[in-house]
Amino acid sequence: MIPAKDRHGHLPPRDIPRRRDQAGNPALVANGLDLGWQLFPFAHEYAHHVQQVSGIMPRLAQVTVNAGSDRAKELGSRLELQADCVSGLVP
Repeated sequence: MIPAKDRHGHLPPRDIPRRRDQAGNPALVANGLDLGWQLFPFAHEYAHHVQQVSGIMPRLAQVTVNAGSDRAKELGSRLELQADCVSGLVP
């Protein structure tokens, strides 16, 4: 279980990637920042919350205890890919 003090995310605006279209113009920009890139990290972390409360992360922790190193890496990658997928559902 993650301690309550460590359950909060913070992404300073300076760390949010700035995007430009092929012509070098800002793409979907608000205050100089691409809205998709601005919201994606938060949606991704919310997806991890969904994985936690739905039991996916606790089950993965049980399975990886007995898994080999390669299998554990694969399962970790799948968890991240699933979070990327779920984050696309956040409006």
